[in-house]
Amino acid sequence: MVAILEEIKVSINEDYMLDYINVYGENVHDYISKGEYYFKFGKIYGIICEQGAGGEVLSQIITNKLFDDKTTIFIDGIKIDSIYDLAWHVGKGVRTGGLFERELSVQKALELAIKKNKRYENIDTILEEFHLSRHRIKYCLSNMDVWERWRASIAIGYAQGKQIYCFPWMDSLYFYDCMINSSVFRFFKKITGENGLIILPTAREKNVKGLADEIVKINCPRFEHCISESEYFKKYFL
Repeated sequence: MVAILEEIKVSINEDYMLDYINVYGENVHDYISKGEYYFKFGKIYGIICEQGAGGEVLSQIITNKLFDDKTTIFIDGIKIDSIYDLAWHVGKGVRTGGLFERELSVQKALELAIKKNKRYENIDTILEEFHLSRHRIKYCLSNMDVWERWRASIAIGYAQGKQIYCFPWMDSLYFYDCMINSSVFRFFKKITGENGLIILPTAREKNVKGLADEIVKINCPRFEHCISESEYFKKYFL
């Protein structure tokens, strides 16, 4: 019998800085402070913060993109060394390992997932369920239509048997466009109904209204400064 997972705890043991490429293809920085975060399986979480305040770092830690002595992950109180088999960073493609690493086509990634996990008997069922084009799955995820890419990525993660789905941090405009134009939200209830966990980092609580079961606000000290409290400012304006 497969154990029902209940909670994941993420302990960030020291302040963390990350350089990454955001959803617009820009090189940006993200910073998160030392702290602990708790998430229950079977729920959708809205992670609310400004760009650069930790939302992206948290997503990448949970999906094993970042895993070192700066972070510790516990599932139901047990420390784990890798969360790769459980977690999926939505929007990222599948790459081969080895010396000559390359990105797999969506079709190849799905075929490998079917072979390994047996969640689906054939690729046709996946295409129908996630509304994917048979012609475009021949492309790598990075070369697909910008909105179909999100559905394809969810499909790959789900076919692989993932239980945790973390989205990248998105500003309010991109978040709305992503949810509406890709319609990935249609699969959220299916995932959480099977005890899956979904993480949605974004700029405003309003963005995830009606979507998120719970809200987690990241309070980053680097974003708490106020210019009017600066002595340098007061010298000229007060």
